[in-house]
Amino acid sequence: MLEFAKVFEGALASETMLVRGFNTDPRELERIAEFLKELRPDKAYISIPVRPPAEPYAKPPTEAEAVGAYAIFARALSSARLELLSMLEPPQLEARGDPARAGMQRFCRGGTPLGRV
Repeated sequence: MLEFAKVFEGALASETMLVRGFNTDPRELERIAEFLKELRPDKAYISIPVRPPAEPYAKPPTEAEAVGAYAIFARALSSARLELLSMLEPPQLEARGDPARAGMQRFCRGGTPLGRV
């Protein structure tokens, strides 16, 4: 990754998913933050599992762990390059193409209106 970052000319972003008991220990967070400092991403995202995970062990961090992670990363990087992703993005509310068709697709499966299968 470090070699790639040296030659990559685009905007480099990183994302660190915090999983309670896996990478939320302050010592582990310091190691990750030091790596990111060397990587020098344009944007570093700290994410938290917000949807039901595929693996039962993937639990979100406590609030204190998430705040602590942000503080550790902000010391290594800068808060201007850091973002905490802690909620679902709002649904896209724009329709593309024919709005009536887009609306019907939400209520149909395979082109058949629900309830008329």
